[in-house]
Amino acid sequence: MAALRRRFTLKQFWIVLFTLLFGGMLLFNTVMYNLVHERQQALAKSAVKTAMDVMSYQFSLYVDSSGNNTLYELIDAKSALYPMFETIALVRDGEVVFSSGRVLNGRKLADLDTVALEKFYLQPSKRFDQMILQNFQTFSSHAQGEYGVLVRLNSRYIENYIRQQIEIPLAVSFVSVTLLAALLFAFFYHYLIRPIRVLNTKVISKNLRHSDFALHEMQVLDDSLYKAFKTIQTHAKFHSDVINATQDFIFVKDRYLHFIDCNKAFADFLGKTKAQIIGKSDYEIFGTDAGDSFRKMDRNILETLELQYTKEWVTGGNGQKLYLQTQKAPFHYGPGEQEVGILGVSRDITSLHRAKQEVVRQTLTDELTQIGNRKAFNERLSEQLSLLQRYGTPFSLIMFDIDSFKKINDTYGHSRGDKVLIGLCGIIGDIIRTSDRFFRIGGEEFMVLLPETTLEDAKNVAEKIRVNVERGTLLEKEVITISLGVTQAHGYDDADELFRRVDELLYRSKREGKNRVSTG
Repeated sequence: MAALRRRFTLKQFWIVLFTLLFGGMLLFNTVMYNLVHERQQALAKSAVKTAMDVMSYQFSLYVDSSGNNTLYELIDAKSALYPMFETIALVRDGEVVFSSGRVLNGRKLADLDTVALEKFYLQPSKRFDQMILQNFQTFSSHAQGEYGVLVRLNSRYIENYIRQQIEIPLAVSFVSVTLLAALLFAFFYHYLIRPIRVLNTKVISKNLRHSDFALHEMQVLDDSLYKAFKTIQTHAKFHSDVINATQDFIFVKDRYLHFIDCNKAFADFLGKTKAQIIGKSDYEIFGTDAGDSFRKMDRNILETLELQYTKEWVTGGNGQKLYLQTQKAPFHYGPGEQEVGILGVSRDITSLHRAKQEVVRQTLTDELTQIGNRKAFNERLSEQLSLLQRYGTPFSLIMFDIDSFKKINDTYGHSRGDKVLIGLCGIIGDIIRTSDRFFRIGGEEFMVLLPETTLEDAKNVAEKIRVNVERGTLLEKEVITISLGVTQAHGYDDADELFRRVDELLYRSKREGKNRVSTG
């Protein structure tokens, strides 16, 4: 049953059931119809044959032994004895001699034409009439010149007989078949149709409940979506407000490195509106030089998918230069895996950078003379030694100090001595090149580093310095002189060896009478 329910729908089942019932009833009626007519033909043939056999035998006996009156009585008696016969007649030489009820007395068989016969011999059906007519004609053709019997069947009796023998059993069979069909229908209805209808009713009820629930859920979902949409709008506005509230520069580029979003601070720095920035590249915003720098970094980020940061000076739209610390990271700006761009955040650290530079400058600058100190000298000397060892770039050192400087401090005081030191630095600064570096490495000791300078050229610079200091007016009524040592660095030198050698040359100048230049 379960398989049948799964295989057929309710509509299909009804179609199949009624088709089977209708076909069965049609087949049954056809069989019964043919059976009735076959039974009628057999009954009629049997009745005619019986009548002819009986009456011919009786009449033959009577003709041989009896008169006419007795013949009438016999015919009437036989008619009563065999109720299936409506009319019985005695025929001799083609003429009706006697007939029951005298209806055919004196009639010639030849006068009984087909029309009269059809009218006279009325039977239950046309097929039955035809059969009687054929029997009558056959009999009449053999009854010329001798006695014969003509009969007419009682149609009402025949119909009742047929009804009793065939139609009543047929009706009983039909009722039985109908009851059987009803029982089959009841069986199918109880075990198949009703469960299906109940199941469908339950399913429909369940579906209706589910539909109501689904409608409710859709309404709840719609409300939730609306709330979510409003929440997203609120959050989007909130995020936009937060992003625009920060002073950091925030921007987003697509995978083609065109700007697709930015905050207000970034737009203000460039002196443009957000609409003027969206869709533009770095070249269109910052120019060729800065665009090349930004493009190189961005492509590297998209290839490595790693966070990178840089610090650099960037010029804004109004010509303002800011030192920016920028962090850039790969950023998915769309649903596709290929939609990876750049998210950048830049912070203005110009003040911090300058403060740091100032701190660095102070750590590398002599506070009194504002030239490089010993730490700055050591760093620059290390750089020059690296260049010498890697590329063979020559450089030279000039070391000097002020002769009898302690006497000046003792005589004029330390304040006066400080002014002498400051004045001396001014004289030296006017003589050396921009690429040269000047350092105070001790109280009255100084060092000049001359990049890309040979010993001979360094000696000339040293002599010029000595002469200008001696000719200067660093102290009234006093001539200030300096003693100098000059040396050129070699590839095998290190910082200590180089310092030791130039320091020794300086003291050679002092030992030899001061105010002189010693080289080596």
